[in-house]
Amino acid sequence: MKTRAIRRQPRPTPPVPFPRQPWPDRIRGSAVLLMVAYHFCFDLDHYGLIHQNFNTDGRWLGFRAVIISLFMATLGASVLLAHPLAVQWRALWRRQLRLGAACVAVSLGSSLMFPASWIWFGTLHFAWVATWLALLLRPLAGHWLLLPLAAVLIWAGNGPAFAAFDHPWLGWVGLMTHKPYTEDYVPLLPWFAAVVVGLWFAGRGLAGPGLDAPGLASPGLAMQGAGAAAVHADAASPSAAADRSGAGRRVEIEPPRFRRLDAALRQLGRHSLLVYLLHQPVLIGLFELRQLIGP
Repeated sequence: MKTRAIRRQPRPTPPVPFPRQPWPDRIRGSAVLLMVAYHFCFDLDHYGLIHQNFNTDGRWLGFRAVIISLFMATLGASVLLAHPLAVQWRALWRRQLRLGAACVAVSLGSSLMFPASWIWFGTLHFAWVATWLALLLRPLAGHWLLLPLAAVLIWAGNGPAFAAFDHPWLGWVGLMTHKPYTEDYVPLLPWFAAVVVGLWFAGRGLAGPGLDAPGLASPGLAMQGAGAAAVHADAASPSAAADRSGAGRRVEIEPPRFRRLDAALRQLGRHSLLVYLLHQPVLIGLFELRQLIGP
């Protein structure tokens, strides 16, 4: 009696994770360095070692605007890069819970140090809210409509003001008639425009290779996928194989020092939240130690 062989069904191939793009970490790491420099100067003024007006001086206000714009643009780009095909809800909730805990820590810490001007909606609070809003715009990533939307957000944050938004529960929107007395204030308007621009930038396929997957909602990423496929096809050709051997081998022109600097910058970008939370306590601790020791 013959027995029929049972064929095993092949196991489904697990999805290949998208590689982490280096350019958001580089930009975020650069913003971290600028932020530390800004707060170092701010603390110098706080301890009377220099005399600057960080609330009205256009140079300091512009410096702060550049730092916030870099952080928020990379936030918008990261919303798409972290969820290119579908929203990874478990990872998203884990990140948002961690960020929410950091918001609480900043508010509590600032209320102890600056009771009259504690931080109730600063950079981290904005990032928490902006992440949810950017997810709503994620299907439009790379679409030209995001650019006029960003322009409208900038205008709305710098133009109209309404007394109703002076209410403490509405101040986070950004349509207040005056700037609130707080150590850090990053309202939704106009700063969400930077998030929108970052989402547009990533969606246009300017994020580099690694996002070449079919079915992407963004037209820019779909175009990039076709380009990456062509690159892979070229790499499989016999001429490309010949170029990779012997004299055709690519020569590294970046000096080791530059590579180390780039790696350090990307590490700063990857751990920007930790640096954000720790750099001011460290700086203030050093200034307090200086006061104890004396000049």
